[in-house]
Amino acid sequence: TTPGILNGAHSFVARVVDQAGNEGGESEAYAVTVDATVPVARLAVTGAVDDFGTITGILDSGAVTNDVAPVLTGSINGLLSDGDVIRIYEGGRALGVATVEGATWSFQLPTLSEGTLSFSAVVEGAGGNQGVFSDAFSLEVDTTRPDLPVIRTVADDDIVSSSEQSAAISGTAEVGASIEISIGDNVRTVTADASGNWTYSLQADDISAIGEGEETIGVTATDAAGNVGPTAVRSITVDTLAPSMPEIALIAGDDILNASESSAVISGSA
Repeated sequence: TTPGILNGAHSFVARVVDQAGNEGGESEAYAVTVDATVPVARLAVTGAVDDFGTITGILDSGAVTNDVAPVLTGSINGLLSDGDVIRIYEGGRALGVATVEGATWSFQLPTLSEGTLSFSAVVEGAGGNQGVFSDAFSLEVDTTRPDLPVIRTVADDDIVSSSEQSAAISGTAEVGASIEISIGDNVRTVTADASGNWTYSLQADDISAIGEGEETIGVTATDAAGNVGPTAVRSITVDTLAPSMPEIALIAGDDILNASESSAVISGSA
């Protein structure tokens, strides 16, 4: 066992000494460099860059993403010494070494599995000593598409009359999903609530976009991670025009009822 030795380069040799104190020849020198210095620079994981799918940008800790390989980014508080590297961990598993540029760093994550993952960064010196780990940065990876949304019956019978032009289009979908409703040439967006329910009330320009007659409504759900689900459809009919004035034919041929015409038919067209 060696006594406490200082940082730096050291050279050790060994020789045999007998009971009489006679010393043999020295071994070849064994060189050792001691580096017990702990890095003092502190790190932070400041974000993750999502560049996949419909929802992209800088993610904060706790975000949900469908990007299975985002780029972690962070900052350096303090100076790195020669030989220092920034090592990235997922839980207790070392992933690799980050790229340093000035007082910032970045790291391309490998392909991640679905679930909630926790990342941290630490400065590691040339001797393998590590400083203080950064605070954890968590991401939830979700690559599963939402299920097909449900569209309830519109205006009780899927026929929108003149008195029902503000009828609700409603249904269910994944909790928190963004719901895109295609109505004619219009696209409306609402959000499914904590129970998965969503609703949208028709506007005057929606009725104009549909026009009179049959129309197919499309509804698509996009979850918080940006996964887009299949589109549900429902056919409705818009009928807001009042009927034309009916015509009444002559009754009993001359609109005069005599004794023999007490059961005459009133008829017409509409």
